[in-house]
Amino acid sequence: MGCFAYTKATQPQPGLSDSTACLPPLFLKSATSLGCLCTVCVAFHITIANGYKTHYLGTMTPRSATKRSRTPATTQPDKPDKAYRKSPAMLAKQQGREHDLVLAATDVLVQRGWAAFTVDEVLERAPLSRGTLYKHFRNREDLGIAIAVELLERNLAFAVRVEKFDGGTRERYVAMVGALRLHSLLHPDASKALYSLYNPDIRQKASAHWQAQFHMAFNRVTSLPLSVIHDGFRSGDIPGDAMVMAERISYGVWSALLGFGQLVNTGAPLNSTIVEDAIVFQNELVDRLLDGHWWKPLSCEFDYNETLRRLWVEYFPVESRMLVKV
Repeated sequence: MGCFAYTKATQPQPGLSDSTACLPPLFLKSATSLGCLCTVCVAFHITIANGYKTHYLGTMTPRSATKRSRTPATTQPDKPDKAYRKSPAMLAKQQGREHDLVLAATDVLVQRGWAAFTVDEVLERAPLSRGTLYKHFRNREDLGIAIAVELLERNLAFAVRVEKFDGGTRERYVAMVGALRLHSLLHPDASKALYSLYNPDIRQKASAHWQAQFHMAFNRVTSLPLSVIHDGFRSGDIPGDAMVMAERISYGVWSALLGFGQLVNTGAPLNSTIVEDAIVFQNELVDRLLDGHWWKPLSCEFDYNETLRRLWVEYFPVESRMLVKV
């Protein structure tokens, strides 16, 4: 086979559609190499009135029908997220900036309250740019939830210190709740700020990331006392079914303490004696609630005020002296 001369498709050819009658001249070529003759199939894309068609070996067919299968490209491994490519030093620097912003925001919230809390004032206290702030926090609510996480972690640090308190299950629970209350009494403004951030409207406007951080921090704080309640059921100090009653006891105590705190912080017209003797009053709330679930030994059988005195002297000697000064 030699080189083909071009042919002009002036008449419909057998096997071709009528629409090819109006096609312009079609050129076919062949290639030879070093005496070995081989036919080269050349594809021509011809623009015509009804769109693109492709000519393969003298046959006109729609482009959609002649789309050649492509060998899928070699799958490339997913690139790691940018955060994982950062060096430890860069990550530490990023976390440090975030922590600086949270500390500055905490000071603003404690002093101003949520209603007067602004990003502008946070930036006045933190030596960072507005762009840096919005890299870490999407909006004002993100900052608020980040503050709540910081304050919850501070509470958790107090609870962890008495995790190995020496005593029965009820003594351990009273000591752990007492440690959390001690933190609130030492930092009343921070506690008031934390109560204000429990507002669900704030959490709903925060990003999913900070909502998740809040729930994890709250669960860490509440899970320690809850684990002691389960120990009480396992030891037989609390009668009944732990699967049913453990959560009720936990939420009952939290409701009593947080509810009292909210009343005090919102300026409710409480009896001045109750407010002044807040520690004694909260001790009575916890004792009555635990007695109601028959957690042995009962308050009439054991002096839990002595447990709290041990807590202050043995585990929080410095903080207890600060509380006396307050």
